[in-house]
Amino acid sequence: MIKYRLLLVCFVLFGTTVFGQLEWEVRAPLPQYGRAASAVFSLNGMIYCGLGHFANGTSFNDFWVYDIQTDRWSRIANYPDGQRIAPLSFSIGSKGYVGLGYNGSTMSSKLYEYDPSTNVWTQKASFPGNARYGMASFTIGDTLYMGGGSCGGTTCYYDDFWRYIPS
Repeated sequence: MIKYRLLLVCFVLFGTTVFGQLEWEVRAPLPQYGRAASAVFSLNGMIYCGLGHFANGTSFNDFWVYDIQTDRWSRIANYPDGQRIAPLSFSIGSKGYVGLGYNGSTMSSKLYEYDPSTNVWTQKASFPGNARYGMASFTIGDTLYMGGGSCGGTTCYYDDFWRYIPS
């Protein structure tokens, strides 16, 4: 019984210290407008965010980088394929990738690679499946896995699953 009490005391003392550090903290807001359904990826301790849409329906093709050390946002090169809502976004290695998505009237199958060292977007191989937006995705190592998504409306959803390895 004494061992359990000691364990409980240790958990309360040390657990509170550890868990107490995991709190939300307000950081610098994204410049210009609040937005939803945007693209976000991280590279080398920086966060990249862009595209999406505003509450009034306005959509964007701008992109920003957030420096977590200085708590500041800086504008980078615009996304070259125009405005996109709910696109695919991920990072592998030292590059960020954004593609697919919806612009308010059409879907895109294009995929672009962002190189932060040159601030340039380069078109990669287009997605060979049905164009879509709002898909689920994750990376493991140097591979993207992506699936699902919508082609618009309330009855058009995909159940396919894809793998992409950048060249």
